[in-house]
Amino acid sequence: MKYVLFLIIIAISYTGMSQPVIKYDDIRSAGWNDEVKEVSISSSIDEHEQRAYFYTSTSKRKQPLIISLHTWSGDYTQNDPLVKQCLLNNWNYIHPDFRGPNWTVQACGSPLVLSDIDDAIQFAISNGNVNMDEIHVVGVSGGGYATLMTFLNTKHHISSFSAWVPISDLESWYYESKGRGNGYADHILKSTSSDTDIINVEEARKRSPMYMKIPSGLESRGNLYIYTGIHDGYSGSVPITQSILFYNRLVHALGGSDRDAVPDGDIIKMVTSRMFTSRAYDGYIADRKIQYKRDYKNIQLIVFEGSHEMLPPVAFDHINCCGIEKRNRILLTIGDSNGAAIDGWVNQLRSIRTQDVIFNESLSGNTLGFDNLGFESLNTLKNLNRYLAETSDKTGKPIDVILINLGTNDCKAIFADRQDEVTKNLEKLIRGIRAFKFSNQKSPPEIRIISPPPYGPDDILKQKYHGADSRVRKLIPAFEHIAKENKCPFLNIYEILKEDFVRFSPDGVHMETEGQKIIAKAIDEWMR
Repeated sequence: MKYVLFLIIIAISYTGMSQPVIKYDDIRSAGWNDEVKEVSISSSIDEHEQRAYFYTSTSKRKQPLIISLHTWSGDYTQNDPLVKQCLLNNWNYIHPDFRGPNWTVQACGSPLVLSDIDDAIQFAISNGNVNMDEIHVVGVSGGGYATLMTFLNTKHHISSFSAWVPISDLESWYYESKGRGNGYADHILKSTSSDTDIINVEEARKRSPMYMKIPSGLESRGNLYIYTGIHDGYSGSVPITQSILFYNRLVHALGGSDRDAVPDGDIIKMVTSRMFTSRAYDGYIADRKIQYKRDYKNIQLIVFEGSHEMLPPVAFDHINCCGIEKRNRILLTIGDSNGAAIDGWVNQLRSIRTQDVIFNESLSGNTLGFDNLGFESLNTLKNLNRYLAETSDKTGKPIDVILINLGTNDCKAIFADRQDEVTKNLEKLIRGIRAFKFSNQKSPPEIRIISPPPYGPDDILKQKYHGADSRVRKLIPAFEHIAKENKCPFLNIYEILKEDFVRFSPDGVHMETEGQKIIAKAIDEWMR
């Protein structure tokens, strides 16, 4: 069985010979908020200065400390989706460098790296406003790798470690990366002082959490949460076995038996099927279904519906806010094709509002209250209770805001003689939301109405859309009036997009990425 498992792991290394830029190893730096200061930390080993971005809480009460570790190819200047929520909550935060990208001998799990991370934690404790019972280490991808190493090696008392899609075994990852034809294999060779195309196995193992010494008192070192996306290794750069096999190692180190670890059969099912079919796991993290879950003592493994990524709101699930509610919200979006698209405004909004959990019920062809193309599934009024019930069940928490961006398909030529119904349907939708009996909240969510975008001129539209822009223009004042009467904030994106709409939408209906980003930015600013 072990040999079969090895063959399967190697086989998936060859499924994608060219890889796009990995989202969570994007080395492009971004502008940092002025509140976050650049600092210098002297190494306790060689006195080399390591830079970091640091924020100290201004609260009168001591606050949590978040140590966010940069990814494989990044450094401390790398864009960090976690900083926004730390600032919103006024938590202490540090984003340290630890010898830079993992393609030098000084970096990539060296003793210098382990010391630098501990030095950064000590700096934040000494210079911040830190609740010593609420210190948390978070990292994704190469940062997840650093998080596993910190769990095994830190001298500090840490409450939780959250490792997202981490690397645990450099030797295995070398072959997995080489099979994919990406640059990580070359990075491992350089960092382990290997001969050309011959990995220095001894050095790779020294730098791998899978082979590092298990410290005494493992059970009291804080809670370790390992998250991995079921599709990683296929659509991402780190196979899920890097997480699962490390989890199994810790289970056995904690005294667990083979029954407590993830069985080989379960691993094979997940790796080959990209889902776990033998047993249903209830529950979600953020808006993602849990495919598989195991925990033993202070270690937990979650395999979620996703790829090589971190779900930023979930990264803060294990932080006690010292009695203050976390400033992140749960949103439900109901829209049409522009909201459903991979590069649509909903996903663009997710990339901006990383602190929020967004459930998306947008469908191509969706309307307020018509059976578009004869399909009841495209009639929001007929599906509203299902949307609300399913979202409420998934999140298990109150829905804070519902964003409604509908009306585009209601203005098709086939519905030209039924425009008086469209405004009535919007009113019915608002009433339906407010009348719904939510299982986990006392009052209905805030409802926000977003106008339909423009249509292009008839000469570029398919016949089924002819005259639609005129109909949209007539709807918008009515929508705004209904929103005001029902005390729903209203955003007119028609006005924002109208001047350049054809540039954003060559077919006059569906917007390209640039237009979607404009909508998302406008919504974010409006919601602030």
